Amino acid sequence: MSAQIGIGFVTQPLNHDQLQPMADFAADVGVDFLDLRKDEVDVTDQLTSQQLATVRDQLIAIRTKAVRGDYGATRIDLADELVSLANGQRVARTRTSECLAEYFRPTISPFGILAPCDLKAEPRFAASSFNLGVVKRSRVPELVASLPGQFVADACAQCMPSSRTGNAVYAKLLADHAEGIRPTHQPFLVTQEHPDLPAVAAAAGLRDGGAGK
Repeated sequence: MSAQIGIGFVTQPLNHDQLQPMADFAADVGVDFLDLRKDEVDVTDQLTSQQLATVRDQLIAIRTKAVRGDYGATRIDLADELVSLANGQRVARTRTSECLAEYFRPTISPFGILAPCDLKAEPRFAASSFNLGVVKRSRVPELVASLPGQFVADACAQCMPSSRTGNAVYAKLLADHAEGIRPTHQPFLVTQEHPDLPAVAAAAGLRDGGAGK
């Protein structure tokens, strides 16, 4: 599998009118994808109503061009929170009780500290309550083996949408596992094994006679 190259664009007051030019640039240079998103950790100034209107108009134009195929092989991803913000909709950020990012996003900081995710490995957002160990004092395999025994509360004020989504997914999978529903019985895996079976039908089959009955 070949590596993919993409561009991440964080919409802020200083660049709020550059979404469309960035989409055109991404297609021109031929990157695999462009991710257009808002400031996910909310550390920059908020957009004004006029700036939001400008963002919304650009998102509509970008979506129209993407559907028409104007960007070629470059995939354009419009982040949910950016779309909600531009449409004036409130963003609901539900949380779980435990941060499970350590299982899908663990990161070692430049100082050798093992953190649950790359955000908490950054000096700006680091907090000792999220430290899971130090590489200089322990070998990496030992630190990884100790992760299941370390509880990290889902209390990061800057938790990113991808981590919140990951926490919710992992929490659901673990809860299902406790109820006897194995990962191989999850609808998304059943659909992969039977591509001709709609996801809704796959889920219905599990309810009728799957492991969770």
